[in-house]
Amino acid sequence: MASYDKPPIGKFITDNTVNILASDNLRDNELISFMNEFEVFVKSDGKYISNGQVRILFDLISKTKDFNELQLIRPQIAFVTAKQIKIETRILIEKLLKLIGEVKTTTEHENMRRFITSFLHYHKFYHSEK
Repeated sequence: MASYDKPPIGKFITDNTVNILASDNLRDNELISFMNEFEVFVKSDGKYISNGQVRILFDLISKTKDFNELQLIRPQIAFVTAKQIKIETRILIEKLLKLIGEVKTTTEHENMRRFITSFLHYHKFYHSEK
């Protein structure tokens, strides 16, 4: 997929890949800070993706049993992305695909599942389609 220069959508994912995949190791103030930044990320960048699109991503990712299965759904996520017209949505999902590509252990897989679940919950709170 092509890389885009603007806007800096998904910067939280790019800047926090290690923390997302190792979120179970974050403690005290480090965890609080990470979760506060995560909430701001969903509040600001979540507007670029619909509840239905988040639900599709959640369903695909949450059903995986291990990191190998997670890697195997990347083409499905790319297919979902290819149908998007809004450039901002494509950029956000591309960042998510890169994040999934970094998952290499069972713990990272579980943290990825937590990340997408938390994204879904915050997204529903801040961007509920009425």
